[in-house]
Amino acid sequence: MAAALFVLIAADEERTKLQRIRKTLRDLSDPFTIQESQFRLLYRLSKDAVRELCAQLRPYVEQEVRATAIPFELKAHIKEELAKTFYHVCANPLLVKLFTK
Repeated sequence: MAAALFVLIAADEERTKLQRIRKTLRDLSDPFTIQESQFRLLYRLSKDAVRELCAQLRPYVEQEVRATAIPFELKAHIKEELAKTFYHVCANPLLVKLFTK
């Protein structure tokens, strides 16, 4: 019985630790914390323009209700990075040849 209780407590502590790590990573990966010039190089828009775009799109995106939910702006950033990666792979003729064999 004591061993089972110990396992439950350890699992709960591990879950709490992972939640803290996820929250820290989520907070540290805010794309709006970089300099304006770097932001423009990455996204081709100003921070204000991206914020306005996010504000206009927010009503059309399903809202998360969990306290640990990923912010909408970060979701948009992740999707942008994935799209860039996909584009670079598809646009590179050498990689296309490798994947089509």
